[in-house]
Amino acid sequence: MAHLHHTIPHVFNTPAADGSLFRCSATWVKRFIYENLKWSFHRATQAAQKTPTNADKLCREQFLRHAVTACDTAMPSPGFRVNIDQTNIVYQPSTSSTYNNIGTHQVSVVGKEEKRAFTVVVGISDNGDVLPFQAIFASKSSRSCPNEQSPLFCEAMELGFKLKHSKTDTYWSTLELMCKYVDEIVAPYFLQQKELAGVPKDQDCILQLDVWSVHRSVAFRTWLDKNYPWIVYLFILGGCTGIAQPCDIGIQRPLKLAINHAQHTDIVDETLASLQAGSDPSTLRLNTKVTALRDCSVAWLVKGYHAINKPSLVKKVCSLHFYFFYLFTSNADEPTPALAPEYV
Repeated sequence: MAHLHHTIPHVFNTPAADGSLFRCSATWVKRFIYENLKWSFHRATQAAQKTPTNADKLCREQFLRHAVTACDTAMPSPGFRVNIDQTNIVYQPSTSSTYNNIGTHQVSVVGKEEKRAFTVVVGISDNGDVLPFQAIFASKSSRSCPNEQSPLFCEAMELGFKLKHSKTDTYWSTLELMCKYVDEIVAPYFLQQKELAGVPKDQDCILQLDVWSVHRSVAFRTWLDKNYPWIVYLFILGGCTGIAQPCDIGIQRPLKLAINHAQHTDIVDETLASLQAGSDPSTLRLNTKVTALRDCSVAWLVKGYHAINKPSLVKKVCSLHFYFFYLFTSNADEPTPALAPEYV
């Protein structure tokens, strides 16, 4: 601790007249950086998703398809509609913003080239439930999945998480993993809801998918039709996920923010532990091996799950999408639009 004491600027340990210690507020830091370093805040830019010009019409048609399916199958509500989405989690995420000299036009950010990541498949139901996560890690061997000694591993198993290896060099999901996701997470959830509602096991349910190539593939649709004929899969049209997919509208952002916070906490904790152990701050290096980060990812996922597993949040997100009942009842005289050929 003596070594650590000398690494801390004296201003932080010098009491003010009222006995309080100095703390850097966000306002003080911004003013100090601007006045002394002549830096201003810059944000990196990226291309926005191209939304179809007729997005309103496409989304309305999508809502009507859901409504007709629910009416034709006498579908109980809620709990029989699930939307799933995949998102990648970078092991060492970098920020898209930094400080640089005032007037700088070309801004580079350290860590933007970081490519190591894993995939999380997130599912939510319109009754406010968050389905267990499926996490996919780049590996050809199951031994490269997170270790059973990883922090919060037992809790992850209790929550029903499924930790999978991709059997490839990438962390992307595959046809096999999508089938396992339905087998191990989606189908059991629907069956549980049917039992609670007291309806037959062959009661139809809706699974809302985006137009990812595996979802649209003949192999996946044929597998679903054969093994789960009571799962009606409906697609979100391309370019409309940002306005018509519940997971994309309000779940992925708070999930990633919670995971980023957990990652930052790990960095702070590891740094402080090293300093308290007497490490030299100028040569301090964090453990960035993928094996260590992968084991840490289990706790990130558990904390992220708890951050979004709030019925009020999930129902609010779903209500933005499932207001098709209103559209259907207020436009009952209008013909139901046909499903586009590429999704039949």
